[in-house]
Amino acid sequence: MKVLETIVVLFLLLALTLSALTGLLMNYLFVFLPISVCHKLVARLIALVRKKLYFGLWTGLLRSQSRIYLFQAGLRNALWIIMGSCVHIAVIPIQFSSTEWTGILWVLWGSVAVLCILEWFPHRRIAVVPNVFYGLVLCFLIFQLCKIHLPVNSKKAIILSPPFHGEWYAFHAGNSVLINQHYYAGSQRYALDLFLAEDGRLPLQGERDLHAYQTFGQTLLAPVDGVVAALENDAEDQEIGSSDIEKPVGNHVTIRTDAGVYVLVAHFQKGSVSVDRGDRVQTGQQIARCGNSGNTSQPHVHIQAMTQEDLFSSESKPVPILFEWPGRHVPRSYKRKDSVKGQSLIP
Repeated sequence: MKVLETIVVLFLLLALTLSALTGLLMNYLFVFLPISVCHKLVARLIALVRKKLYFGLWTGLLRSQSRIYLFQAGLRNALWIIMGSCVHIAVIPIQFSSTEWTGILWVLWGSVAVLCILEWFPHRRIAVVPNVFYGLVLCFLIFQLCKIHLPVNSKKAIILSPPFHGEWYAFHAGNSVLINQHYYAGSQRYALDLFLAEDGRLPLQGERDLHAYQTFGQTLLAPVDGVVAALENDAEDQEIGSSDIEKPVGNHVTIRTDAGVYVLVAHFQKGSVSVDRGDRVQTGQQIARCGNSGNTSQPHVHIQAMTQEDLFSSESKPVPILFEWPGRHVPRSYKRKDSVKGQSLIP
């Protein structure tokens, strides 16, 4: 039994690691919860029939033989609640209708509630290996939640202006893999993916016409003063559901600032780039239109800052980004679900 438990735990740890490295941690957790409900319901029913459930937690919480069960129930309840909180924070509500979102929350927190209740009816045998796994996952998730709310080091950050007009929605952004799929992708660690909020549900609704997306064709602006160090303008705009793996950033402009930091703005519409390599650009100057070129799921703008021109170079390090509105507000960082107001909204 212990050998089988160890194999299962190692597999789950491997899957957790891969999901984090590939930016799919939220998906892993969302699937893990209902599967755990099914597994524990079946396991508890079998244990009940075999008379192997421990009911001492209900008849004597303070008895010495109950303390280990009490610790186990507390550990696992904390895990399920933290895991539910992580998923709730990470899921993007604008992708769903209000009815769908309500249903998702019922499934999420219903699963958490059922799991928490079942932990108070433990198996008589204390499973050490699964408890170690639960403890490790709990520590990892608490660490990720803390990272979400840790402020960006402003001394290491570059201050940019939003590269668009209007108010855009942060789809991938923040200081944790829970809310930013770029976090473990080298120089992309502090990258942001943004689009207009009204486009949120279109991919899930099967909308394939790029012109139905309000983000597609939007004017994009230089986020900083500098010199155009690199650009691409001939990549095709991808259909929804397709991506260009050979040219993952698609059409783009990379600006080298006077401080030597490289700022990449990517996924432009084919043929829309309006600057040339070597041009000096000013903040707010039009540089392209938003498209769907490169490795992208829908029209959006990708922006990141790094220490080298080539974002895929092992020597290129990520630089944190703060956005400012000229003449107003202290520069700030953004995370998933935040609204980012563009340059044109400044009075």
